[in-house]
Amino acid sequence: MSKLFKERVEYKPFEYPEYYTEGWLKQAVEKDQTSAVTHEAYAILLSRIGKSEQALAQLEIAAKLEPENVRFSYLTALMYAEMGNTEKTEALLRAIVKRDPTHDRSHYNLGLLLAGKENLDEAILSIMRAENANPGSPDYPYARATLHMRQGDKERAFEACRTALGIQRDYQPALNLIRQMAQQQKRGK
Repeated sequence: MSKLFKERVEYKPFEYPEYYTEGWLKQAVEKDQTSAVTHEAYAILLSRIGKSEQALAQLEIAAKLEPENVRFSYLTALMYAEMGNTEKTEALLRAIVKRDPTHDRSHYNLGLLLAGKENLDEAILSIMRAENANPGSPDYPYARATLHMRQGDKERAFEACRTALGIQRDYQPALNLIRQMAQQQKRGK
């Protein structure tokens, strides 16, 4: 049993502002430095209050404590993305999908990052890998549809929208894109 559960620190999350929560989590990390999940929770809070560098340090500790868990690397990648460091974000996402090809969110975010760099073909492949890893999400075929539109391939964009609507009939982003394509077709574009 971890030290954290032997010595309970009373915590009432809805009764205290974030600075109290920060202090509580800091104490929890100090009491049990072997809990990756506690380091993760502390990192998320630190990120929320603008302490990105400290948050990254906590995520690095969590990743070292549980190296087989890609969640900590994924959160680190997202944090670097928020900080605008696309090189580190891309490197981490590539390492995650190499280690765990079923991590759909990493494929998806890598695809979005590559699309931002105008590497549309590789972005589409990455989004397709996300679709294969999690065929139940309409977000992935819709993202692919938008990338096909950017390439000027309306047929593939329409098919990707149909795939998204096959997953969720009322998925508004795909319905809106189909409406937009229909309006463009009426105008002769």
